[in-house]
Amino acid sequence: MPSRPIVEVGCGGGLTGTRALLCALLVAAAAIMAAGFFTPYLKPTVLTSTPTMTATPQSLTTTKPVSTSLQLGFEWTKDPGTRISDGSVPYVCRLKDGRFRLYYCGEGGILSAISADGLTFEKEAGIRIARADRLGNPESIVGDATIVNLLDGRVRMYYKGANGPGGPGQGVHRIFSAVSSDGLSFEKEGLRIDSEKTGDRGWASVPEAIKLPDGKVRIYYVSGDFEASGGIMSALSSDGLNFQKESGARVKTLVDPAITILPDGRYLLLAVVLPRPPDASQKPERPIGIYSFTSDDGLVFSNQQVVLQEESVFDPSIIELDDNVYRVFYGKDIGGQPGQPNIVTKSVTGKARHMTASTGMKPAPTTSKTTTIDTHPDTLRKSSPPINFIDHTMLASTSHCQEIRRFGRNHQDESYNSPRVRSTPVIPS
Repeated sequence: MPSRPIVEVGCGGGLTGTRALLCALLVAAAAIMAAGFFTPYLKPTVLTSTPTMTATPQSLTTTKPVSTSLQLGFEWTKDPGTRISDGSVPYVCRLKDGRFRLYYCGEGGILSAISADGLTFEKEAGIRIARADRLGNPESIVGDATIVNLLDGRVRMYYKGANGPGGPGQGVHRIFSAVSSDGLSFEKEGLRIDSEKTGDRGWASVPEAIKLPDGKVRIYYVSGDFEASGGIMSALSSDGLNFQKESGARVKTLVDPAITILPDGRYLLLAVVLPRPPDASQKPERPIGIYSFTSDDGLVFSNQQVVLQEESVFDPSIIELDDNVYRVFYGKDIGGQPGQPNIVTKSVTGKARHMTASTGMKPAPTTSKTTTIDTHPDTLRKSSPPINFIDHTMLASTSHCQEIRRFGRNHQDESYNSPRVRSTPVIPS
């Protein structure tokens, strides 16, 4: 067979025919490679094999700002003196002119006092919300005022009304409202939360209302609902009049809610551990006093902190004084002789610490000489088994505060000398 021609690819010597064509192609390919036209196909291979590229995302991750949901604490200091010497169950709001108005329970119903500095209060004449003159009326006892501002410049007060003394199963507690253009003269609007129709078993008491950023109104209150375990539930309204109960408990076993919204948008809730009656089978799971909790949504609360661990304190109200400075007003039973005032209103002032800035940095440590209460959960008393509902409702209605309530000049229930859940304290004159 004839042999196949051998094609030489060398480029030396003369260039003729096929040999010349192959040499030309090789030269052209070399030129293209030298010019870098193949570089885009080579770069990915080189870059993915370069170990230094992994440092960039790692660096970004470590310098990312921390979450703004870090724990928040306060340093609380008792304010000297007494805010109100013969009344309690306070609620404090700040007026447009900068003054403070304190609503409280006293002789005849819900009263008020005014102050320029939030410490020295002068009583205002008249009664803001009067109680009914007879037992059995849904407003035989009135108390627990709480205020929200309306868009038209008026204010709406929510308050507790009860048909008589005693705890759940004895008195029925409901929540009512009234409106005012000046914060002094109120026109009653009627029933807002009927505890006998909302699953609260006749006990919707100690209301604390707040207007939310979306304009809705939420009321936190002490509920007789078994789900609350004698603690705090809430109801929501888009118009401030018609409320829908929200599922679940906000805080179980604690009572007397107070609420505010912090500058970072979180909710700060105060609640109280009251003493248990002498015949209670279990002790409180926390020491007696006032505690705070925080929440991102106003529904799920955590980060328990101590505000005040002290006997005979109840019914807090909180207000912001300045950036990260808050004052808590609360009721206090100071004892005393029969016929003399023993229920007063006092206060503590606190400065926030550990607030998280947008950079993720904490503010410099305070130079205050105030003693900081150790509020780490490990320092609190270990929890006891869940307290039973009947015991806790007795706690909610049987207090250390010895009160005498009058329901008319010719009727005085002298046997009712201890039950209390922010009910109207009427001090004998």
